[in-house]
Amino acid sequence: MDLFLWVLEMGGVSIALIGLQRERWLEHRRR
Repeated sequence: MDLFLWVLEMGGVSIALIGLQRERWLEHRRR
């Protein structure tokens, strides 16, 4: 059960990081 929660946590963190990078990249590309 702990492993499942750990996988969920890592997945959420990676998705959040990818979202932030994509937003920053789009904003940088716009200028």
